[in-house]
Amino acid sequence: MIVVERIGLTMKILLGLIVSTLLTPLALACSCVEPNNELSHYGQLYTGYFTEVKLHKGPSKKTPPYYEIEGKFEVTATYKGERVSLLTLRTYFASRNCGMPIVVGVEYLVALESEGANLLSRCSATGPLNSKLRDQLQALQ
Repeated sequence: MIVVERIGLTMKILLGLIVSTLLTPLALACSCVEPNNELSHYGQLYTGYFTEVKLHKGPSKKTPPYYEIEGKFEVTATYKGERVSLLTLRTYFASRNCGMPIVVGVEYLVALESEGANLLSRCSATGPLNSKLRDQLQALQ
């Protein structure tokens, strides 16, 4: 009798694990392995600072909704692309969607694939400006 009760309990636990696994939504992750740091690949390259950042709900009808970060980027130098003084850029809030952190007051390199693009991704060369990126930018000129 005790053996039957233990088997019944084991089966209930096993069944519970199987059901919870099947009902759990698949985990989504950013699909790029490493960022594309080859600057010649990009149609727009800017350096500058984010002056304002806002979080808002994205335009998707997905459930659950996703959030975006929108930032005003003050351009200090244009290396490729149209010369502008201010850009409105956005990124996804969640890193699983390849979103990236944006910090006001930190100098960034913004690398966008084509004219008119405004979506930042951790899969691109966009990020805080460092000496290695500065050297690559100088080599482009």
